[in-house]
Amino acid sequence: MLQLMFRPTWFALLGTALLITAPVAAQEMDQGEARITARSDVRMGIESGPGTSGNKLQDMMTSVSSKLGAVRQCYATVTAERPTVEGSMRIRVLLPRGRGAVELRFEDNSVEDRQLTRCIRHHLSRANFDIVQRPANVIVALDFTNTAAQGIHETRARSAEEAQVAMTRNGEGQLVAEGGTAEVRYRIVGAGDAADQVSAVHRGLRAGIAGLLDCRRRAGRRQMDPAGDVTLRLNIPRRGRVQTRTRNATVRDERAPNCLGRAIRQHRFGPEAAGRIDVTFTFAGRAHIEEARAD
Repeated sequence: MLQLMFRPTWFALLGTALLITAPVAAQEMDQGEARITARSDVRMGIESGPGTSGNKLQDMMTSVSSKLGAVRQCYATVTAERPTVEGSMRIRVLLPRGRGAVELRFEDNSVEDRQLTRCIRHHLSRANFDIVQRPANVIVALDFTNTAAQGIHETRARSAEEAQVAMTRNGEGQLVAEGGTAEVRYRIVGAGDAADQVSAVHRGLRAGIAGLLDCRRRAGRRQMDPAGDVTLRLNIPRRGRVQTRTRNATVRDERAPNCLGRAIRQHRFGPEAAGRIDVTFTFAGRAHIEEARAD
């Protein structure tokens, strides 16, 4: 099997291989004064199929490469809207005997983007194959990469790592996860097999930390020390608002449990959080915060 790979600015025969690496025009996204420039590249190669000689392969290369600019534009258009699109395609191009229309078969397509696939099919099917002696059978390999996709994948990987919730087991075998700030801490206790639920509740409370901090601030009004604990049982439905019930409270402000309940009900937890679970909220006292600030 012969293989051709080529560059857009020059053609040089290297044994039986030529290479094309085509940079797509940079895409820019404005956001206030911030600007991100992403560089995209399209790499194309052509392999001969059964019954396709070197001369036919060379002619097919000439015809297909004439559409490289259009392929580049297809990719630039798609990544301007969806910068994570990248991957590869292998397209079999068949020219039947006589004057039959060109046939394109997408034998492998890891890009899985309908708009890009349709655009490439549109342009390749309209290439001028008049110089090619029929029948001919080649495979066009396209590789799509861009720097924006690489950056987004790295950011998502870091976010996934940060989203991991550290859990331990207490003496009763229950799962325990803790989080919060210096002012408000929370301790989640779930069933021994409820890791997904504990993680989901932890993420929800972390996202709603502003409401919890406001409850501590309110508990410290009128010169009261906000220090103390509030344990709530959360009943989290798959749809609708969370229901809370106070199990224990040592905070001097009697309104603190209701405040926490309202703050929690303002947040929508993910479906994995559904069920009953206990959470203990700890408000730091004034002295503790003053000591921390002094340090």
